[in-house]
Amino acid sequence: MPLYRVALGVAACLFTGTLFAQDPAPRFSAAEIQQGFSNRTILAQARDNAPLAELAASEAREGMRLRRSHEGLRGLRVLETAAGETVAQTVERLRASGRYEFVEPDYIVKADASPTDPRFLAGDQWALRNTGQSGGKAGADIRAEEAWNIQSNAGNVIVAVIDSGLRLSHEDLAPNLWTNPDESGGIRNLNQVDDDANGYIDDAHGINALIAPNTNGNGLPTDGIGHGTAVASVIGAAGNNGLGMTGVAWNVSLMPLRFLDNSGYGLISDEVECINYAIAKKAVLINASFGGATFSQALFDALKRARDVGIIVVCSAGNDTENNDLSPHYPSGYLLDNIVSVANTTRTDALSTTSDFGAGLIELAAPGTAILTASAAGNNLYQTLSGTSFSAPMVTGALALLKSKFPSDHYRETINRLLRSVDPTPALA
Repeated sequence: MPLYRVALGVAACLFTGTLFAQDPAPRFSAAEIQQGFSNRTILAQARDNAPLAELAASEAREGMRLRRSHEGLRGLRVLETAAGETVAQTVERLRASGRYEFVEPDYIVKADASPTDPRFLAGDQWALRNTGQSGGKAGADIRAEEAWNIQSNAGNVIVAVIDSGLRLSHEDLAPNLWTNPDESGGIRNLNQVDDDANGYIDDAHGINALIAPNTNGNGLPTDGIGHGTAVASVIGAAGNNGLGMTGVAWNVSLMPLRFLDNSGYGLISDEVECINYAIAKKAVLINASFGGATFSQALFDALKRARDVGIIVVCSAGNDTENNDLSPHYPSGYLLDNIVSVANTTRTDALSTTSDFGAGLIELAAPGTAILTASAAGNNLYQTLSGTSFSAPMVTGALALLKSKFPSDHYRETINRLLRSVDPTPALA
Protein backbone atom coordinates (compact mmCIF):
# COMPACT_ATOMS: atom_id res chain seq x y z
CA MET A 1 0.00 0.00 0.00
CA PRO A 2 1.58 3.32 -1.04
CA LEU A 3 1.81 6.33 1.23
CA TYR A 4 -0.16 9.42 0.43
CA ARG A 5 -0.37 12.92 1.78
CA VAL A 6 -3.70 14.13 3.04
CA ALA A 7 -5.61 16.40 0.65
CA LEU A 8 -8.08 17.96 3.04
CA GLY A 9 -9.91 20.08 0.52
CA VAL A 10 -10.99 17.02 -1.41
CA ALA A 11 -11.78 15.12 1.76
CA ALA A 12 -14.09 17.77 3.16
CA CYS A 13 -15.61 19.02 -0.08
CA LEU A 14 -15.97 16.25 -2.65
CA PHE A 15 -15.78 12.86 -0.95
CA THR A 16 -15.90 11.11 -4.29
CA GLY A 17 -12.73 9.06 -3.91
CA THR A 18 -11.34 10.62 -7.07
CA LEU A 19 -7.62 11.27 -6.93
CA PHE A 20 -6.82 14.75 -8.13
CA ALA A 21 -3.71 16.01 -9.88
CA GLN A 22 -1.44 18.54 -8.25
CA ASP A 23 -2.77 22.09 -8.12
CA PRO A 24 -1.37 24.34 -10.88
CA ALA A 25 0.81 27.35 -10.25
CA PRO A 26 -0.95 30.30 -8.58
CA ARG A 27 -3.36 31.94 -10.96
CA PHE A 28 -2.63 35.50 -9.89
CA SER A 29 0.58 37.30 -9.14
CA ALA A 30 1.17 38.95 -5.78
CA ALA A 31 0.85 42.33 -7.49
CA GLU A 32 -2.55 41.41 -8.94
CA ILE A 33 -3.80 40.23 -5.55
CA GLN A 34 -2.56 43.44 -3.97
CA GLN A 35 -4.25 45.69 -6.55
CA GLY A 36 -7.41 43.57 -6.54
CA PHE A 37 -7.87 42.88 -10.27
CA SER A 38 -6.43 40.85 -13.14
CA ASN A 39 -3.84 42.33 -15.46
CA ARG A 40 -5.04 40.11 -18.29
CA THR A 41 -8.79 40.59 -18.61
CA ILE A 42 -11.48 43.25 -18.33
CA LEU A 43 -15.28 43.20 -18.38
CA ALA A 44 -17.28 45.25 -20.89
CA GLN A 45 -21.05 45.46 -21.39
CA ALA A 46 -21.99 46.45 -24.95
CA ARG A 47 -24.74 49.00 -25.52
CA ASP A 48 -28.05 47.51 -26.63
CA ASN A 49 -27.87 49.03 -30.10
CA ALA A 50 -24.22 48.15 -30.77
CA PRO A 51 -23.83 45.79 -33.78
CA LEU A 52 -21.91 42.84 -32.39
CA ALA A 53 -20.04 42.12 -35.63
CA GLU A 54 -18.72 45.68 -35.81
CA LEU A 55 -17.93 45.57 -32.10
CA ALA A 56 -15.90 42.38 -32.48
CA ALA A 57 -14.04 43.81 -35.47
CA SER A 58 -13.14 46.96 -33.54
CA GLU A 59 -11.88 44.95 -30.58
CA ALA A 60 -9.75 42.75 -32.83
CA ARG A 61 -8.23 45.78 -34.60
CA GLU A 62 -7.30 47.20 -31.18
CA GLY A 63 -5.44 44.04 -30.20
CA MET A 64 -8.02 42.60 -27.82
CA ARG A 65 -9.33 39.03 -27.86
CA LEU A 66 -12.82 38.00 -26.82
CA ARG A 67 -12.41 35.30 -24.21
CA ARG A 68 -16.09 34.83 -23.40
CA SER A 69 -19.48 36.40 -24.04
CA HIS A 70 -22.34 35.88 -21.59
CA GLU A 71 -25.51 36.01 -23.64
CA GLY A 72 -27.66 35.61 -20.55
CA LEU A 73 -26.12 38.80 -19.16
CA ARG A 74 -26.94 40.96 -22.18
CA GLY A 75 -23.77 39.93 -23.92
CA LEU A 76 -21.31 40.77 -21.15
CA ARG A 77 -17.88 40.46 -22.74
CA VAL A 78 -14.67 39.18 -21.11
CA LEU A 79 -11.82 40.73 -23.09
CA GLU A 80 -8.11 40.04 -22.91
CA THR A 81 -6.19 43.28 -22.72
CA ALA A 82 -4.04 44.45 -25.63
CA ALA A 83 -0.29 43.95 -25.44
CA GLY A 84 1.58 46.96 -24.11
CA GLU A 85 -1.50 48.52 -22.55
CA THR A 86 -2.34 48.58 -18.87
CA VAL A 87 -5.77 47.70 -17.54
CA ALA A 88 -6.34 51.32 -16.57
CA GLN A 89 -5.49 52.50 -20.07
CA THR A 90 -7.75 49.89 -21.68
CA VAL A 91 -10.67 50.70 -19.40
CA GLU A 92 -10.30 54.43 -20.03
CA ARG A 93 -10.06 53.98 -23.80
CA LEU A 94 -13.08 51.69 -24.07
CA ARG A 95 -15.20 53.89 -21.88
CA ALA A 96 -14.41 56.82 -24.16
CA SER A 97 -15.35 54.86 -27.27
CA GLY A 98 -19.07 55.08 -26.55
CA ARG A 99 -19.58 51.42 -27.55
CA TYR A 100 -20.20 50.09 -24.03
CA GLU A 101 -22.65 50.56 -21.21
CA PHE A 102 -19.79 50.03 -18.78
CA VAL A 103 -16.21 48.87 -18.73
CA GLU A 104 -14.44 47.72 -15.56
CA PRO A 105 -11.45 45.70 -14.36
CA ASP A 106 -11.88 41.97 -13.81
CA TYR A 107 -11.75 42.13 -10.01
CA ILE A 108 -10.30 39.35 -7.88
CA VAL A 109 -12.38 37.96 -5.03
CA LYS A 110 -11.29 35.47 -2.38
CA ALA A 111 -13.13 32.65 -0.70
CA ASP A 112 -14.99 33.89 2.35
CA ALA A 113 -13.65 30.93 4.26
CA SER A 114 -10.07 32.22 4.19
CA PRO A 115 -9.40 33.20 7.80
CA THR A 116 -8.26 36.58 9.08
CA ASP A 117 -5.46 35.11 11.17
CA PRO A 118 -2.32 37.14 10.35
CA ARG A 119 0.18 34.28 10.30
CA PHE A 120 -2.00 32.44 7.78
CA LEU A 121 -2.38 35.52 5.61
CA ALA A 122 1.38 36.09 5.76
CA GLY A 123 1.98 32.67 4.23
CA ASP A 124 3.57 31.20 7.36
CA GLN A 125 1.24 28.19 7.31
CA TRP A 126 2.39 26.58 4.08
CA ALA A 127 0.74 23.30 5.00
CA LEU A 128 -2.68 24.94 4.70
CA ARG A 129 -1.95 27.12 1.65
CA ASN A 130 1.24 26.48 -0.31
CA THR A 131 1.84 28.99 -3.10
CA GLY A 132 5.49 28.00 -3.43
CA GLN A 133 6.70 30.30 -0.66
CA SER A 134 10.16 29.68 0.85
CA GLY A 135 11.18 27.27 -1.87
CA GLY A 136 8.09 25.12 -1.59
CA LYS A 137 5.97 23.54 -4.30
CA ALA A 138 2.71 25.30 -5.09
CA GLY A 139 -0.21 23.06 -4.15
CA ALA A 140 1.82 20.83 -1.81
CA ASP A 141 -0.63 21.47 1.01
CA ILE A 142 -3.79 19.92 2.44
CA ARG A 143 -6.16 22.14 0.40
CA ALA A 144 -7.58 23.61 3.56
CA GLU A 145 -9.28 26.55 1.87
CA GLU A 146 -11.34 24.24 -0.34
CA ALA A 147 -12.51 22.40 2.76
CA TRP A 148 -13.28 25.55 4.74
CA ASN A 149 -15.70 26.68 2.05
CA ILE A 150 -17.76 23.63 3.02
CA GLN A 151 -16.91 23.00 6.69
CA SER A 152 -14.67 25.00 8.99
CA ASN A 153 -16.57 24.40 12.22
CA ALA A 154 -16.18 21.20 14.25
CA GLY A 155 -17.27 22.64 17.59
CA ASN A 156 -19.40 19.58 18.29
CA VAL A 157 -16.38 17.24 17.99
CA ILE A 158 -14.32 16.48 21.10
CA VAL A 159 -10.66 15.79 20.33
CA ALA A 160 -8.57 14.33 23.14
CA VAL A 161 -4.98 15.55 22.83
CA ILE A 162 -3.01 12.99 24.84
CA ASP A 163 0.33 14.68 25.28
CA SER A 164 2.20 17.04 27.60
CA GLY A 165 -0.78 19.22 28.43
CA LEU A 166 -1.80 22.63 27.13
CA ARG A 167 -1.21 26.32 27.78
CA LEU A 168 -4.84 26.82 28.73
CA SER A 169 -4.70 30.60 28.44
CA HIS A 170 -3.13 30.84 24.98
CA GLU A 171 -5.02 33.32 22.79
CA ASP A 172 -5.54 30.78 19.98
CA LEU A 173 -6.41 27.79 22.18
CA ALA A 174 -8.54 29.14 25.03
CA PRO A 175 -11.56 29.73 22.73
CA ASN A 176 -11.57 26.05 21.69
CA LEU A 177 -10.87 24.53 25.10
CA TRP A 178 -13.18 21.65 26.03
CA THR A 179 -15.21 22.16 29.19
CA ASN A 180 -16.24 19.25 31.38
CA PRO A 181 -20.03 19.47 31.76
CA ASP A 182 -19.89 17.45 34.98
CA GLU A 183 -17.38 19.68 36.79
CA SER A 184 -18.30 23.06 38.22
CA GLY A 185 -16.43 26.19 37.28
CA GLY A 186 -13.45 26.49 34.97
CA ILE A 187 -9.80 27.42 35.21
CA ARG A 188 -10.81 30.75 36.75
CA ASN A 189 -13.26 29.24 39.21
CA LEU A 190 -11.68 26.14 40.74
CA ASN A 191 -13.40 24.84 43.89
CA GLN A 192 -10.91 22.08 44.79
CA VAL A 193 -13.72 19.52 44.69
CA ASP A 194 -14.08 16.39 42.57
CA ASP A 195 -17.62 17.24 41.48
CA ASP A 196 -18.04 14.32 39.11
CA ALA A 197 -16.37 11.80 41.48
CA ASN A 198 -13.96 10.48 38.88
CA GLY A 199 -10.78 10.85 40.93
CA TYR A 200 -9.79 14.20 39.45
CA ILE A 201 -10.16 17.46 41.33
CA ASP A 202 -11.27 20.40 39.20
CA ASP A 203 -10.89 18.59 35.88
CA ALA A 204 -12.79 21.40 34.22
CA HIS A 205 -10.85 21.12 30.96
CA GLY A 206 -8.89 17.85 31.15
CA ILE A 207 -6.51 15.96 33.44
CA ASN A 208 -2.89 15.61 34.49
CA ALA A 209 -2.33 11.87 34.83
CA LEU A 210 1.16 12.49 36.24
CA ILE A 211 -0.44 13.47 39.55
CA ALA A 212 -2.07 10.80 41.70
CA PRO A 213 -5.86 10.51 41.85
CA ASN A 214 -7.70 12.69 44.32
CA THR A 215 -4.71 15.01 44.60
CA ASN A 216 -5.08 18.75 44.15
CA GLY A 217 -3.79 19.76 40.72
CA ASN A 218 -4.45 16.47 38.96
CA GLY A 219 -7.30 18.10 37.07
CA LEU A 220 -5.14 20.87 35.63
CA PRO A 221 -3.35 19.74 32.43
CA THR A 222 -0.88 22.61 32.15
CA ASP A 223 1.88 22.06 29.60
CA GLY A 224 5.32 21.29 30.96
CA ILE A 225 7.33 21.27 27.71
CA GLY A 226 5.16 22.88 25.04
CA HIS A 227 4.68 19.81 22.86
CA GLY A 228 0.98 19.39 23.59
CA THR A 229 0.31 23.09 23.03
CA ALA A 230 1.99 22.91 19.63
CA VAL A 231 0.12 19.75 18.62
CA ALA A 232 -3.27 21.11 19.72
CA SER A 233 -2.75 24.33 17.77
CA VAL A 234 -2.27 22.43 14.51
CA ILE A 235 -5.57 20.64 15.11
CA GLY A 236 -7.63 23.54 16.29
CA ALA A 237 -6.11 26.95 16.87
CA ALA A 238 -9.08 29.30 16.73
CA GLY A 239 -9.62 30.37 13.14
CA ASN A 240 -10.85 33.65 11.70
CA ASN A 241 -10.31 35.49 14.99
CA GLY A 242 -7.70 37.94 13.72
CA LEU A 243 -5.05 36.47 16.02
CA GLY A 244 -1.94 34.41 15.38
CA MET A 245 -2.52 31.28 13.32
CA THR A 246 -5.40 29.01 12.39
CA GLY A 247 -5.92 25.33 13.02
CA VAL A 248 -7.20 22.88 10.44
CA ALA A 249 -10.52 23.01 12.32
CA TRP A 250 -11.33 26.63 13.20
CA ASN A 251 -13.71 25.68 15.96
CA VAL A 252 -13.28 22.35 17.76
CA SER A 253 -13.41 21.07 21.33
CA LEU A 254 -9.83 20.41 22.49
CA MET A 255 -9.51 18.12 25.53
CA PRO A 256 -5.93 18.20 26.90
CA LEU A 257 -4.91 15.01 28.72
CA ARG A 258 -1.38 15.12 30.10
CA PHE A 259 0.81 12.05 30.56
CA LEU A 260 4.21 13.26 29.25
CA ASP A 261 6.60 14.76 31.81
CA ASN A 262 8.85 17.77 31.42
CA SER A 263 11.43 15.65 29.62
CA GLY A 264 8.93 14.37 27.09
CA TYR A 265 8.56 10.89 28.52
CA GLY A 266 5.46 9.14 29.82
CA LEU A 267 4.24 5.83 31.21
CA ILE A 268 1.86 3.45 29.47
CA SER A 269 -0.22 3.40 32.64
CA ASP A 270 -0.72 7.14 32.49
CA GLU A 271 -1.46 6.94 28.77
CA VAL A 272 -4.10 4.29 29.44
CA GLU A 273 -5.59 6.55 32.10
CA CYS A 274 -5.90 9.32 29.54
CA ILE A 275 -7.54 6.99 27.02
CA ASN A 276 -10.06 5.83 29.59
CA TYR A 277 -10.83 9.45 30.49
CA ALA A 278 -11.34 10.28 26.81
CA ILE A 279 -13.77 7.38 26.51
CA ALA A 280 -15.67 8.38 29.64
CA LYS A 281 -16.02 11.99 28.48
CA LYS A 282 -17.21 11.11 24.97
CA ALA A 283 -14.20 12.10 22.89
CA VAL A 284 -14.59 11.32 19.20
CA LEU A 285 -10.92 11.53 18.22
CA ILE A 286 -7.61 10.98 20.00
CA ASN A 287 -4.36 12.52 18.80
CA ALA A 288 -1.27 10.54 19.81
CA SER A 289 1.90 12.35 18.71
CA PHE A 290 4.36 10.09 20.52
CA GLY A 291 5.58 6.54 20.44
CA GLY A 292 7.89 3.73 21.54
CA ALA A 293 9.23 0.41 20.29
CA THR A 294 7.63 -1.94 22.83
CA PHE A 295 4.28 -3.69 22.47
CA SER A 296 1.98 -3.24 25.47
CA GLN A 297 -1.06 -5.44 25.88
CA ALA A 298 -2.56 -2.94 28.31
CA LEU A 299 -2.28 -0.15 25.78
CA PHE A 300 -3.56 -2.39 23.00
CA ASP A 301 -6.60 -3.26 25.09
CA ALA A 302 -7.24 0.41 25.92
CA LEU A 303 -7.07 1.37 22.26
CA LYS A 304 -9.34 -1.54 21.38
CA ARG A 305 -11.83 -0.29 23.94
CA ALA A 306 -11.64 3.14 22.33
CA ARG A 307 -12.33 1.47 18.99
CA ASP A 308 -15.35 -0.32 20.40
CA VAL A 309 -16.97 3.03 21.23
CA GLY A 310 -16.05 4.48 17.83
CA ILE A 311 -13.04 6.65 18.69
CA ILE A 312 -10.48 7.20 15.93
CA VAL A 313 -6.86 7.39 17.12
CA VAL A 314 -4.45 9.35 14.93
CA CYS A 315 -0.81 8.48 15.60
CA SER A 316 2.54 9.89 14.55
CA ALA A 317 4.62 7.34 12.65
CA GLY A 318 7.92 8.29 14.30
CA ASN A 319 11.05 10.27 13.41
CA ASP A 320 13.73 7.59 13.20
CA THR A 321 13.94 7.11 9.40
CA GLU A 322 12.89 3.50 9.88
CA ASN A 323 10.53 1.15 8.12
CA ASN A 324 7.71 0.60 10.60
CA ASP A 325 6.88 -2.69 8.93
CA LEU A 326 10.26 -4.00 10.12
CA SER A 327 10.96 -1.86 13.19
CA PRO A 328 7.88 -1.62 15.41
CA HIS A 329 6.60 1.77 16.53
CA TYR A 330 3.65 2.03 18.92
CA PRO A 331 0.88 3.07 19.23
CA SER A 332 0.94 3.68 15.46
CA GLY A 333 1.79 0.03 14.80
CA TYR A 334 -1.05 -1.66 16.67
CA LEU A 335 -3.20 -3.72 14.30
CA LEU A 336 -6.49 -1.99 15.04
CA ASP A 337 -8.67 -0.50 12.35
CA ASN A 338 -9.39 2.69 14.31
CA ILE A 339 -5.70 3.70 14.19
CA VAL A 340 -4.45 6.05 11.48
CA SER A 341 -0.66 6.30 11.26
CA VAL A 342 0.82 9.42 9.65
CA ALA A 343 4.25 10.09 8.12
CA ASN A 344 5.82 13.52 7.52
CA THR A 345 6.10 15.42 4.24
CA THR A 346 7.90 18.66 3.41
CA ARG A 347 6.74 21.77 1.58
CA THR A 348 7.84 20.12 -1.70
CA ASP A 349 5.71 16.99 -1.18
CA ALA A 350 8.77 14.89 -0.38
CA LEU A 351 8.98 12.48 2.54
CA SER A 352 10.96 14.10 5.34
CA THR A 353 14.44 12.65 5.74
CA THR A 354 13.65 11.92 9.40
CA SER A 355 10.20 10.41 8.94
CA ASP A 356 9.48 6.75 9.48
CA PHE A 357 7.76 4.99 6.59
CA GLY A 358 6.14 1.66 5.79
CA ALA A 359 3.76 0.48 3.09
CA GLY A 360 1.86 -1.75 5.47
CA LEU A 361 1.46 0.10 8.74
CA ILE A 362 1.34 3.76 7.67
CA GLU A 363 -1.84 4.96 5.99
CA LEU A 364 -0.81 8.37 4.68
CA ALA A 365 1.54 11.30 5.05
CA ALA A 366 0.81 14.94 5.84
CA PRO A 367 2.85 18.14 6.19
CA GLY A 368 5.06 17.99 9.25
CA THR A 369 8.21 19.95 8.44
CA ALA A 370 8.60 23.61 9.46
CA ILE A 371 5.05 23.81 10.80
CA LEU A 372 3.85 26.96 12.55
CA THR A 373 2.49 26.14 16.01
CA ALA A 374 1.44 27.90 19.19
CA SER A 375 4.09 28.18 21.89
CA ALA A 376 3.51 27.39 25.56
CA ALA A 377 6.00 30.11 26.49
CA GLY A 378 3.38 32.86 26.28
CA ASN A 379 -0.26 33.56 25.56
CA ASN A 380 0.48 35.10 22.16
CA LEU A 381 3.70 33.35 21.14
CA TYR A 382 4.28 31.02 18.20
CA GLN A 383 7.08 28.81 16.92
CA THR A 384 8.03 26.59 13.99
CA LEU A 385 8.55 22.86 14.63
CA SER A 386 9.06 19.66 12.63
CA GLY A 387 8.28 15.97 13.01
CA THR A 388 5.51 13.44 12.59
CA SER A 389 4.15 14.90 15.84
CA PHE A 390 2.83 17.72 13.67
CA SER A 391 1.80 15.59 10.71
CA ALA A 392 -0.64 13.60 12.85
CA PRO A 393 -2.65 16.64 14.03
CA MET A 394 -3.07 17.78 10.41
CA VAL A 395 -4.98 14.55 9.88
CA THR A 396 -6.79 14.82 13.21
CA GLY A 397 -8.06 18.25 12.23
CA ALA A 398 -9.24 16.93 8.88
CA LEU A 399 -11.06 14.04 10.55
CA ALA A 400 -12.69 16.45 13.01
CA LEU A 401 -14.20 18.38 10.09
CA LEU A 402 -15.37 15.12 8.53
CA LYS A 403 -16.97 13.95 11.78
CA SER A 404 -18.76 17.28 12.09
CA LYS A 405 -19.98 17.13 8.49
CA PHE A 406 -21.01 13.46 8.69
CA PRO A 407 -21.71 12.79 12.39
CA SER A 408 -23.55 9.52 11.84
CA ASP A 409 -20.68 7.85 9.98
CA HIS A 410 -19.09 4.75 11.47
CA TYR A 411 -15.45 5.37 12.38
CA ARG A 412 -14.27 3.33 9.40
CA GLU A 413 -16.50 5.33 7.07
CA THR A 414 -14.88 8.52 8.33
CA ILE A 415 -11.37 7.13 7.87
CA ASN A 416 -12.24 5.80 4.42
CA ARG A 417 -13.59 9.18 3.33
CA LEU A 418 -10.20 10.61 4.15
CA LEU A 419 -8.15 7.87 2.53
CA ARG A 420 -10.23 7.87 -0.67
CA SER A 421 -9.44 11.53 -1.24
CA VAL A 422 -5.69 11.66 -0.82
CA ASP A 423 -3.21 12.82 -3.47
CA PRO A 424 -0.85 10.07 -4.64
CA THR A 425 2.68 11.40 -5.06
CA PRO A 426 5.61 9.60 -6.72
CA ALA A 427 7.91 10.39 -3.79
CA LEU A 428 5.72 8.29 -1.50
CA ALA A 429 5.17 5.29 -3.77
